[in-house]
Amino acid sequence: MGAYKRGEIRDICDITKPDIAVITSIASQHLALFGSIENVLKAKYEIVEYSKPKAKIILNGDSDLVLRIAGKSKKKEILYSINKQLNFWVSDIKSKKEKIEFNVHEKQTVVRFEARMLGEYNISNILAATSVARELGMSLNEIAVVLKKGTKRKKIGKLSIRRSRFGYKFIDDSYNSNVAGFQAAL
Repeated sequence: MGAYKRGEIRDICDITKPDIAVITSIASQHLALFGSIENVLKAKYEIVEYSKPKAKIILNGDSDLVLRIAGKSKKKEILYSINKQLNFWVSDIKSKKEKIEFNVHEKQTVVRFEARMLGEYNISNILAATSVARELGMSLNEIAVVLKKGTKRKKIGKLSIRRSRFGYKFIDDSYNSNVAGFQAAL
């Protein structure tokens, strides 16, 4: 769910009543619409407030601003991280030509994941999706198998390395870029 002002996520939740809510980021790219980080926090928190009473709340444990939301409700929270040992975390990250590999940890379970995509920052997105899939009953092994199969769709504007007709290599991450995303792509 996206919003251009406070109250919009609440309105969408009135229609959809989420069972699972994920907050991946709270960042400066939202300031133009909301005016302050406090307003962004309040708007994003609406999904926690207005999801179902027994909803699961999945939070990016690598974001200090997202962590400001943690613990404010009585709903079950699941935290994921690339840098900290939370509910889901990673180790042994390897970037290869057209893929990334890493271990995903959940309690005592460790499973090797492989994704056919560029950008180690995508691991955070994979952990968010893994958290949701686990709540829906998939095992880490099942998730790893599905992720490894990947997709064959052409990813126009998504992070990829392309070659111009003159032989120059360039990074295409034009679809949904912002300052932090552009820096991560580089």
